[in-house]
Amino acid sequence: MRGETIAPFPIAVTDPDGDDVTVAVSGLPAGLSWASGQASGTVAADAAARAHTVTVTANDGVNDPVIATFTITVAANGAPVIVNPGNKEYGRGETITPFSIGVRDADGDTVAVQVTGLPAGLSWSPAPGQVSGTVAADAAARDYTVTVTADDGVNEAVTGDFTITVVPAWILLAASYSASGSLCTTAASRMRSRSKSSRAPARADRAASRRSGRPDGESQRIVTGGGAARARRAARAMRPRARTATVRAGIVLRIGRCAQPPRRASRDR
Repeated sequence: MRGETIAPFPIAVTDPDGDDVTVAVSGLPAGLSWASGQASGTVAADAAARAHTVTVTANDGVNDPVIATFTITVAANGAPVIVNPGNKEYGRGETITPFSIGVRDADGDTVAVQVTGLPAGLSWSPAPGQVSGTVAADAAARDYTVTVTADDGVNEAVTGDFTITVVPAWILLAASYSASGSLCTTAASRMRSRSKSSRAPARADRAASRRSGRPDGESQRIVTGGGAARARRAARAMRPRARTATVRAGIVLRIGRCAQPPRRASRDR
């Protein structure tokens, strides 16, 4: 097989008269050689994948040379196959569940695997073959193209890509609320684009944004579907992590921080 280091094997030549015999061996696949009565070496990665006829010539200097042949068949060596783990999505500061990146090699070659392009805070460990870690709080919120390279030392290295998307934590909160039965939407808007009739509420929203530490122009809407009272309960339930919430017409605007979905409240206040 291409890339295989063979177990050395002898080619025996005897002469009944005790004459010195010169032996020549030709036709070996690339990477193999004949020396000290043995064929040895590593079949070249680019050796022709076919049956190689090896010719052994023995000459005692008295008789005509004697020729014998045998065959060495070189099989093609397949490249490793990368098992794509699928795209992932995580929030800033999230500790991920470790996931594996599988690499198969039908020929049993030792495969070196490299993983590049991971978001800050995540790392690849070759021994368990897993990606793990905690997404850095300051990791850029974007799509990361992660490249996996597998090299068996015989064939050209193969690569495969998948995507890890890092999102702000408050987007994950909206998804969490949605899963819990509330309708959640996110919106980005510039308060200065509002009409003159809404400038006063806009100023109040900006003040709430400054108190909560949320970027200006970003809002999170958690539509509770039960009026202002239920919206206030939702905001209260996010304590102690939430700093500020603005409630208007049953909609919670600009909650200060992300937290777990709201706990169930027993009554309105």
